[in-house]
Amino acid sequence: MIRFLIDDGHEDGRGYEVRVYPTRRAYLAACRRRRPAEEHRSSHASCFHDRVVHVDAAGEREDPVLGAIYVHAEMLDGEIVTHETFHAALDLYRRRHRGVANLGRNLNDGSVEREEELALSVGRLSQAVADALYEHGVWGRKVA
Repeated sequence: MIRFLIDDGHEDGRGYEVRVYPTRRAYLAACRRRRPAEEHRSSHASCFHDRVVHVDAAGEREDPVLGAIYVHAEMLDGEIVTHETFHAALDLYRRRHRGVANLGRNLNDGSVEREEELALSVGRLSQAVADALYEHGVWGRKVA
């Protein structure tokens, strides 16, 4: 399993842990351990919004992250990465706005800033996952 942390660059430094399992079977087993009561049979990726405490290589606790994204290498493409990072970005947005994701009715009501904040978060989280997948060799070589 490959594990790394991502954040969207916001000043609060909140983010998510990403776990890439080598097989769907390993991924499903991890999902069942994390949420035994939920059905995971049709799932290929999951975004959990509960807190996770990351432990570094020396066994020391680092700042807690806000959730985790679980995926598996047998079916992992840009659509799945974007889909799961959207869930994470929306969770981050809600946490920063007192649990509400009100993006407004249209761009004329001043909501363009709120929409832009969410879009930036999705883009940055997706790019962070993609960069890590290339770095760890899960995806092919990155073209410069």
